[in-house]
Amino acid sequence: TSKDKQTQKADALAGNLEAANLASKRKTLQGIKKIVEFKISQGESYRQLLLFGILILAYCFMIMRLRNTESSFAVETSLLDMLHTPLQAQGIQHLKKTDIYDFLKSTISEIFQDPICGDGVCDEPFEYAGFGRFGCATDCGEYKNTS
Repeated sequence: TSKDKQTQKADALAGNLEAANLASKRKTLQGIKKIVEFKISQGESYRQLLLFGILILAYCFMIMRLRNTESSFAVETSLLDMLHTPLQAQGIQHLKKTDIYDFLKSTISEIFQDPICGDGVCDEPFEYAGFGRFGCATDCGEYKNTS
């Protein structure tokens, strides 16, 4: 009987130790699982970053291939010539307020021109189909819905 009690105690102790051992192993496995899941998600994030970088490089490559540098240079130089010519005509003397206003007026008058009716181009929205004395019938035609 006392031997049975000792055996039961030893069995219970062994069972507790085995349960504790199993719980420890379970915690270790759960920790390893969390680490593996993190590494997998981190790898997926790096893959997405790499694909995004490839997309940006492809976009930049296409922009470089599609741009026309000769026409861009022609537009830039014509604008610079248009802006610098009035200032170069002044010489090296100091500019006055009136010189700056004159320069701005000449620049604005060259860039922003009112559309001319009868030049063969219908410049919408400033020119529209003619109706009576309104609109530009020569460029845009007559307004058809007159009912």
